[in-house]
Amino acid sequence: MDARGYGHVEVLEQGVGAQFMQGGLFDHEIEYAFEHFTFKGLPEGISPLTRVGVFDVESFCQQYPEKARPDRGQPGRAEMAIQIVERLKELQEIFPGHFVVVEPPQAARPWPGYDEEPAEEVLKLQERLQMEPGIIRAYEEENQVRSEIMYAMLTLEGNLEVAAKYADDDPEGEVPPTDITTEDGEPKDEPAPEGKSAADQIEGDPEFVVEA
Repeated sequence: MDARGYGHVEVLEQGVGAQFMQGGLFDHEIEYAFEHFTFKGLPEGISPLTRVGVFDVESFCQQYPEKARPDRGQPGRAEMAIQIVERLKELQEIFPGHFVVVEPPQAARPWPGYDEEPAEEVLKLQERLQMEPGIIRAYEEENQVRSEIMYAMLTLEGNLEVAAKYADDDPEGEVPPTDITTEDGEPKDEPAPEGKSAADQIEGDPEFVVEA
């Protein structure tokens, strides 16, 4: 209220409206919906999936800047996604029959005892069993993230750019040397510039919220 007695509205924080859209369900989300929702009153012959909607947190947060802008009161994209997911999990406890937060599925263990195997043995078994490298890489990046394994599997998948980032910690995956000429004209072998580790850059799949 100002000096003249007039009231003014000041927005301290913008709210988030979660708009649930039909379609775009992954298999694990469909399975989760059938396990947690009863779909009461659904007419015969109508698919229960017509009663299911999705709110994609990652897509929603694309409207926010990548980095926070405190001067404008805008959080960063990643920070906003965390806040939304945490709030939705709180509301899920209050309204359990209305929606659920679906976590992304975990990668399957390549074989029994995998976690106890040293990296060298994992690489030997992968070659012997001819196992798809993507299966091992997906599980490894969710668990121990051993550089030797990540480098080898990414290389087998043909993802050389990302694989090079693991070469720093992998003695068998060093970046090939580059020929450099010294002042006296003699060639000198020096390693190419090292890549930055990608251990902190790999992100999991976005979380989805399913509403009945």
